[in-house]
Amino acid sequence: MKFSQLLIIASAYLARYADSFKSISSSVSRCRTQQVVVMDSLHSDDHQLIPKSLSDSVTASTKKAFPAYFAGPIISLLAAVATSRAEETVEAPAKVELGPVPTDFGLKYNDYYSDCQSVVNHMRYASQMEKGNPLLAEIAQKTKDEMNDFVSYYRRFSGISGKQSFSLLYTSINVLAGHYTSYGIKFPVPEKRKKRLLQEFNDIEKNIRKKR
Repeated sequence: MKFSQLLIIASAYLARYADSFKSISSSVSRCRTQQVVVMDSLHSDDHQLIPKSLSDSVTASTKKAFPAYFAGPIISLLAAVATSRAEETVEAPAKVELGPVPTDFGLKYNDYYSDCQSVVNHMRYASQMEKGNPLLAEIAQKTKDEMNDFVSYYRRFSGISGKQSFSLLYTSINVLAGHYTSYGIKFPVPEKRKKRLLQEFNDIEKNIRKKR
């Protein structure tokens, strides 16, 4: 529901119960005029902060003017108005330009850092693909197969499996593979998980450049 529509409904409710709000305001005003009575009670021996007669009077008047069944809907409605307004003012995230579709899937097996960078590139592309992209499932499947091949091959070498770049990439592979296992290859990566992966990819590339 649009903010303007919610605002109209809220205005109608407020207009309908205008007398109720006036009655509450009157009760609060009476409470203020008897402030001296309240202050005097603070020094009394019976430790009653607000005189019982005043408390009962205001409570009864408020309940009569503002019944419980009315308070809930109004609070919910105003909350919905505030939420709707906030949603309308938040800008939609900019659409990611993925660039050319990768066609170089498959490991070379002769250069660890080259294969590592290739896997990162393909994972980054697959992670950013949006729902409705006709190539989503195809790219996801190829990326998934490549990730499996990378881990199966390179984790056998102690000189590689101990590298920081391999450790970080292995973690990212588990995250993306877990997504495909849970949701399938036709479902895009959720925003929160995507953000985490993109940061991890940057960290992996830093280690690749440093040959770590």
